[in-house]
Amino acid sequence: MTDTPEDKSAATAGHIVRETLFGSLRAAVRRGVAPSTQWKILAAASALLIAIAALEIVSRSVLALSLLYLLPISLVTWFISRTAGIAFASFAAAVALLCGLIYSPLYPVAAWWNCGMRFGILVVFVWLLAALCQHTWQQDHAVNERARELENEIAERKRAERDFFKLLQRQREQIAYDLHDGLAQLLTAIAMKTKHLERELDAEFSPHAEAANAIVKRMNEAVGQTRDIARGLSPIDGEATELVAAVRLLAAETARDYNVKCRSTSSHSQLPYSRDASVHIYRICQQAIDNALRHGGAKSIEIQLHQDDRRFRLTLQDDGCGFARPSEPLQGLGLRTMAFRAEVIGGKFRISSSRHGGTTVEVTAGLAALLSNETDPPRATSSRDSRML
Repeated sequence: MTDTPEDKSAATAGHIVRETLFGSLRAAVRRGVAPSTQWKILAAASALLIAIAALEIVSRSVLALSLLYLLPISLVTWFISRTAGIAFASFAAAVALLCGLIYSPLYPVAAWWNCGMRFGILVVFVWLLAALCQHTWQQDHAVNERARELENEIAERKRAERDFFKLLQRQREQIAYDLHDGLAQLLTAIAMKTKHLERELDAEFSPHAEAANAIVKRMNEAVGQTRDIARGLSPIDGEATELVAAVRLLAAETARDYNVKCRSTSSHSQLPYSRDASVHIYRICQQAIDNALRHGGAKSIEIQLHQDDRRFRLTLQDDGCGFARPSEPLQGLGLRTMAFRAEVIGGKFRISSSRHGGTTVEVTAGLAALLSNETDPPRATSSRDSRML
């Protein structure tokens, strides 16, 4: 048997009512009730009690209306205290006794007996309701405490991950400085010495001049590779204004090295974001290009950097084969790393793929987080001039 739409709507409405009612009760227990509100609750409960008593006198139905006394007593017990609930239960029993004496004056003993029984039942009810209220408060308090602990743990984990990325970037920068100012300079000096030796050998018509020239060419290639490695380790200029130029250079190197079409466009000639943010954006571009070439077999890649008054958007589109399961796009380590880098800069990461092929990677972030320099790590310095390539 299947539920009709009307049944589902009714069930949904009932669920909403229950959640609203009990959610409000739990919230009131957690917050506590102000003294002025307590007096209002007492006044409302007293008026309700008097109305029930009047209805009982008019209808002369003792047993049928006895359960209605629980309503005002529940209000007082839940929103004020157990002591107030017991006191109000005594008041309700006295009102019930008065009602019994009014419509049954010939049987006062029965009225007193009913009053005593009703008072005992009401006290037990108040005690159980107060215990439920206390249990609810303790459960909510425990849940809130655990939620705060989880929030703190998540914040600490994210802080540790950010610190790890900062440390990793500092180490990369230090290696880049050492390669550029140490090894590259040494190789350049050796190449210059070898070039001078080649000229001397050539002047003496020595057969070794050609070998010296080959050594010079190899040394120049080694210098170029060393500088490329340094640039890859630390692609963003220390002034934090070279994101556009770095991404444009990345696109040019990709087109040259892999024989594909790779183009970078930007809405601004410079995007002066913090160095941390610029590095994360650049690394996302690197990883997205690597995925497009290795996994998608792309032949054309388009990189767009766009900034308006409030937000920054990075879009990278390729014409590769895409991925087979768009419902689970973040299964790879590279994709998860890109998503995390986007989260670190306060942005959102999204990847989509068309059924006809091609993949789109999009990162959006607010400008406030990108322009902030508070999270930038201290710059590493080498023994020589710490210039960035």
